[in-house]
Amino acid sequence: MTDGFEIDVEVRGGERAVVVLQHLPEDVLKEVRLAMVDAANLLRTKAIRGMQRTPKTGRQYSRQFRKARKEGGRRRALKWHTASSPGQYPAIDRGGLVGSLLVDVYGDYIEMGSAIAKIRKGKRKGDPQYPKWLEEGTPEGQMKPRPWLEPTLAAQRGAIKRMIERSVKKAIP
Repeated sequence: MTDGFEIDVEVRGGERAVVVLQHLPEDVLKEVRLAMVDAANLLRTKAIRGMQRTPKTGRQYSRQFRKARKEGGRRRALKWHTASSPGQYPAIDRGGLVGSLLVDVYGDYIEMGSAIAKIRKGKRKGDPQYPKWLEEGTPEGQMKPRPWLEPTLAAQRGAIKRMIERSVKKAIP
């Protein structure tokens, strides 16, 4: 906290980054809010790039072979997937997590997180715990952590700070 301005950045449960802006003059608040939306979008983009570009060194398996077996017979061309190893960004298989990452703005409340459990056609798609399980691992230890939010936030902390500083300087000539 500096000069009476308060900016809280909170990471809860590995599922989302939450920013709450309080007690700022309106002109400063407007600029900081815009910078924080940009920062949340930067986090989203960098998290997705981390998942896309980090080489995967985990277990390899075929998705199509299992599916073909269940359908009673004919084997199709095998498509192999390489999982991530513990500690790496998650490997993208079908894109559920990547497609669910979003930025929401509710007044002074800005959230970057996953909407993986959206309801489509009356059915729930995805488990709302999945992003948390990737970030922290499962409670029973069946899956080790494959963090995607915390390393992205750590790597972008300086850039976000500069974005906010520029917005405050812009609002206070």
